[in-house]
Amino acid sequence: MIRLRWPEELVRLTGAECVWLPPGRLGELAGGLRAAGLGPLGAALLAPRARLALGAEIVDADPDLELPDGAEVALQVPPLRPEDHLTPEACRECLERGARLVDVREAEEFALGRIAGAESRPLSGFPEVIRDLLAGADREPIFVCRSGTRTICALVLYRLWGRDDGKHLAGGLKAWQALYPIEGLPVA
Repeated sequence: MIRLRWPEELVRLTGAECVWLPPGRLGELAGGLRAAGLGPLGAALLAPRARLALGAEIVDADPDLELPDGAEVALQVPPLRPEDHLTPEACRECLERGARLVDVREAEEFALGRIAGAESRPLSGFPEVIRDLLAGADREPIFVCRSGTRTICALVLYRLWGRDDGKHLAGGLKAWQALYPIEGLPVA
């Protein structure tokens, strides 16, 4: 078996520090993660900027890379910067300048309450969501969720796909509704 460790930002998404996978090619393992409902993590493994720490060696995450039995692999991700974490006030200013607000909660959550003008793009739909965002790359995305955890994962995945822009609303809708109205029911 292979022990695949996630960085802290993606641990929040999985709820676990690592997954155990059978040995094989990285592309096959990424497909297995997607089939298991962990599509965002499968996408992260094969993203253009994905790098893997395979023991002491850092390697590109090539789909044909063979991972041997007993290997420990860690996904390396670009670090987030302090300016990537927006307050509600800073988020509102970005939106007034034309940023694209991307709500990564599931459709059922989005239907209950949202920030006006937000687009529903559930995190469970990555990497398709990333392809859509890259097609509309003329507007910087700001990711939002209920509390700000899933948005960090979304931003990390977006950056792994080759972008340096994008931000997230720290504290999510809960922080937003403390200052500004939302459409629908209040977020608990």
